[in-house]
Amino acid sequence: MKLTISRQWFVWLVLVLSIIILIFMGFEFRKRRVLKPEAEQWGKNVDGDTRNKILSYHSPSSDIIVLPSEEKILNMTHREVANLYHSYINSLQVLCRRIVRVGFLEDGGWEICEDSNYHPHRPCLVYSFGINFDYSFDDDIVRRYGCEVHSFDPSMRNETDHRRGALGYFHKIGLGDFNQVNPSGWQLKRLGTIQKELGHTNKKIDVLKMDIEEWEWRTIPDMLKSGALSNVRQFVTELHINMHFEPMEEAYKMGLSTLKDLYDEGFRIFWTHRNLWCKFMSRFVSELRAGCHEVSFLRV
Repeated sequence: MKLTISRQWFVWLVLVLSIIILIFMGFEFRKRRVLKPEAEQWGKNVDGDTRNKILSYHSPSSDIIVLPSEEKILNMTHREVANLYHSYINSLQVLCRRIVRVGFLEDGGWEICEDSNYHPHRPCLVYSFGINFDYSFDDDIVRRYGCEVHSFDPSMRNETDHRRGALGYFHKIGLGDFNQVNPSGWQLKRLGTIQKELGHTNKKIDVLKMDIEEWEWRTIPDMLKSGALSNVRQFVTELHINMHFEPMEEAYKMGLSTLKDLYDEGFRIFWTHRNLWCKFMSRFVSELRAGCHEVSFLRV
């Protein structure tokens, strides 16, 4: 009789422990599914397969950060704008259920949303600013979606305008906020001017990719003001607030104002990634922060 009771207690104990373990595993799984980008640790290996990382990032943060008015931003302290900028740029605002990396898994690739409302379908059009002889993104767009791709870079020596296969085009011009030739001899043009010259003024741009090394802070306001972004469905870019030092207060305020204008235009962050090459120790909190972020937006 005592043996039977002992066995019953043992069975109940095993059952209770099993339930506790299952509840704990379920909690851990849910926690990983909603991992925020800001929870990423600097010690992680960033050279691995990027597709494995996508699973940890694709769910939006439950803490949606709403930027204040530009007037309030201008009245904030250096510490306040620094903390707000890094909180905002590392948060997600809209859910994309199918994120794919187009181009190289490491440097040269960019995250695109393939949800049904945003998946590029022929005939589709893509602009890619900032090549530096790496066409992996542009070529993968052609292969994957069959889009017409226009690649732009004024800095590539010994390159001239040319056709790249049936759907690819290279233009030795850069994106600017004025139509001008800069001191380096590079031809820069506004996005609206480029669209007009290529006959794309009223055409939808499925993806606009831009990696232009800090010029984004001059070109994005111009594109918003001119309405050149009105037909852009996905906007992917690298934002450079500073390379290796704490940005100035004015830089943070300029960045936040630009991000607010993008939000007001209808662009929402569905992917964000710290570029660990440009990092610095924060003056305001005891942590490393990134001065460069690869950010992908959807127009909603």
